[in-house]
Amino acid sequence: MYMYFVCITCLLVKMNFADLFAQARANGGSMTLQFCMEVGRNEPRGFELVKTMADRLGDPDQLFAVSEFYRRGQGTDPDPIKAIQYLNKAVDAGSVKAMVSLSSCYMTGTGVEKDPARAILYLQRASDAGDAEALYTLGTCYITGSGVARNPGSAIPILQKAADLGRMDACLNLGYIFLGGSGVPRDTSKAVPLFQRAAAATNDPEVVWRAEQNLSYLYMSGDGVPRDTAKAVALIQKAVEAGEPQALWLLGNCYDTGRGVEKDLTKAIELYQRSVEGGCAMAMSNLAEHYDAGDGVPKDSAKAASLLERAVNEGFVPAMFKLAQHYYSGEGVGVDYKKAFSLLKSGADAGYSEAIFELGTYYLHGVGVPVDKSLGMSLFKRAFDMGNLGAILMLGTAEMMGASRGFNSINSILQAVAETPSCEARVMLAMCYENGWSVDADISKANSLYQQVIEIGAVSSLVLVGKCIEKAQQAPMDLEMAFSLYKRAAYAGSEEANQKLGLLFQRSLGAFTKATTKSTASHSSKKAPGT
Repeated sequence: MYMYFVCITCLLVKMNFADLFAQARANGGSMTLQFCMEVGRNEPRGFELVKTMADRLGDPDQLFAVSEFYRRGQGTDPDPIKAIQYLNKAVDAGSVKAMVSLSSCYMTGTGVEKDPARAILYLQRASDAGDAEALYTLGTCYITGSGVARNPGSAIPILQKAADLGRMDACLNLGYIFLGGSGVPRDTSKAVPLFQRAAAATNDPEVVWRAEQNLSYLYMSGDGVPRDTAKAVALIQKAVEAGEPQALWLLGNCYDTGRGVEKDLTKAIELYQRSVEGGCAMAMSNLAEHYDAGDGVPKDSAKAASLLERAVNEGFVPAMFKLAQHYYSGEGVGVDYKKAFSLLKSGADAGYSEAIFELGTYYLHGVGVPVDKSLGMSLFKRAFDMGNLGAILMLGTAEMMGASRGFNSINSILQAVAETPSCEARVMLAMCYENGWSVDADISKANSLYQQVIEIGAVSSLVLVGKCIEKAQQAPMDLEMAFSLYKRAAYAGSEEANQKLGLLFQRSLGAFTKATTKSTASHSSKKAPGT
């Protein structure tokens, strides 16, 4: 009976009879899933033929094929309810592919009520049967915490089984776990061979590029492998030649920063533009920075905002923070504090520390939202715990000026800042010596530290600390401190500092205006301290 049906169907769809006959015979005369799908694809009556056999015989592959026909509307009208019914029948008949498919339905709520926990049960059954896709998906769920408690450590043996069955995307995810130290100790010596294996053993261009991208980062920094910038750039260039948009962005960033290649802003802009055309959100964000600054392109804040809007629509979280700044300042768009707040809220909800910190300032000063100093300070603390430099500086200066209570001591804050590769720690220490905060006042030491920052070209650090003090403003004295730092940076040639000084004067803040006017007069005939 089976062989007769196979033969007649082959004649109907004009397929290679000999091959399919051999396949059917090898399977005891049953219709394989591949064969069922081919019948439905090539024969107008294929759906009815396969459905009739599935209903009569209860073969798992045939039942799964009928489910797919209903889901896709192939040979019949789409019917999500019947698709799920046949999917359940296929699962009951032992179809592993049906288990994986039904798991996806419960995870996303497609055709059934969303139930991640039930989705995991089906994934586990398919994984126990040794299905590579199920193993990969289950391992990824442990990484993301989808349907199970997040536990990257538990994902490792599951992903390893999937990788051993040829799923190189599982190998790639294993590399990510060890590279990020997520739930396990960070170990680049384990991550590197995993990325190398994924890059060499798969025909999936996306997996190859992701693996080579991570390898390029490691070769660029010498993390886990001997530092080799030429090899890093070569890996990126390989993906560029294949037209990978993200590779175009990464190579553009190399030319932008001079990492591994000679700095070339013209090439960087060209690569960013090509990457943007390919839809890369990171390139949109970087190119927006250049338009904002007029660096390598004519200054165009409207174009920058437009690029950031596109990046936000692509879900790129850092762009939410940058676009919020545009709506706050009105550069390239109209001033819209509520829109700025909404963007920051989205970025903070996504766990972006810069957005969390900035959102704290909005609550502290009532920008686009009612004032809530308690919530503002809790957001600062959250950003501080994430290692956000701005929050560290802000809380440090707030505590030093007596505006904050209940946080780490000044010494521990300064230690945290000192452990970052920045000059902000020197600026804060200089302020301590200048004002006698936690140390004996010593103007000579203060000026020496300020001068060190200026001489190594880190004037922006003065501006950054000034902005942190300004955001933490609790009294006119705080603005005087910010003004003093902006003034030092302006003397050292910082255009941003000049702009900040202008904005502070425009605010005309009572005692602050008097104090700064007096301070300016006293410096009109002499250099700023430490310059």
